Amino acid sequence: WEDDFAKARNFNLDQIPEEYDYILWLDEDDVLQYGANLQAIANNALEGNIDLVFCKYLYSVELDEKGKLKEILVEHMRERLFRNKSGARWVGTIHETIILDNAKNVAIPELVVVHLTDSERMTANLERNIRILETQVKKENRQDPRTVFYLGKAYFDKRHEDLKYVDEAMICFMEYLSPDKHSSSMSGWNEERCSCWEYLSECFRIKQENDKSLECLLKALGEADQFPSTYLSLSAHFAQAMDWPRA
Repeated sequence: WEDDFAKARNFNLDQIPEEYDYILWLDEDDVLQYGANLQAIANNALEGNIDLVFCKYLYSVELDEKGKLKEILVEHMRERLFRNKSGARWVGTIHETIILDNAKNVAIPELVVVHLTDSERMTANLERNIRILETQVKKENRQDPRTVFYLGKAYFDKRHEDLKYVDEAMICFMEYLSPDKHSSSMSGWNEERCSCWEYLSECFRIKQENDKSLECLLKALGEADQFPSTYLSLSAHFAQAMDWPRA
């Protein structure tokens, strides 16, 4: 382990014999649901010449007292099954992804991966992520906006330990969004810019700069207006100001 997820995963990749058609990847704290469907999914993918199979990743969940799934807090799609072919490589020291040239992909509902962790492990992972991202940002001379944004999110998640991290996060978010720093083509797609404006809005709210917080939410809507979280944040802003009709 050298603080590089892609390097570690590529080492694993290099151990797999060529005769295997597909690779399923899981971390040690991931649980595969509906695994009985896996063989049929792989067979269908092979028949359809599919390179990447995406499925739901329940990244943050709450469990009941019996250890059963109670609530899904964060979920997104993630590539889980991919073709064992020449040129397949993991890219990214953190938040890594698998790269396959001219890949044909499909998303399916018949496979779900659940990420199970605890607060102690999450704290340790956050410290590790910040260490990796700080090194990466320095190595890239702050030229990759995505790394800057990820570092900002990591600082934001650490705000509960020390409010100084709110200021550190704001520096990253404003740098990511700044047209002076990056051309619009480098600053991520609209959905990601919307998310960044929402993070920045929350930072201003914590610092009790409510007018700036509202301005950020309106800019978030200007980037992408399809996400419920932005409207809920606007409602909370007006409720806090006791502007009930607007809330």
